[in-house]
Amino acid sequence: RTNIDIDDAVLDAAMKAGGEVIGVIPRFMEKAEEAHRGVTELILVDSMHERKLKMHQLSDASSAR
Repeated sequence: RTNIDIDDAVLDAAMKAGGEVIGVIPRFMEKAEEAHRGVTELILVDSMHERKLKMHQLSDASSAR
């Protein structure tokens, strides 16, 4: 990944501290968004609606681009 932003910095810091980070991204955005491959788990979904629902179901907190 060459495109580092604040979300990536937060994800990287959480993982470095031993946290679990689950990424949720729609399949159609996987390549364009360059999904963060270092997360604990990466879940591919079919739509933005499904992404928001899944993030809500899984999260204590969330970060969305």
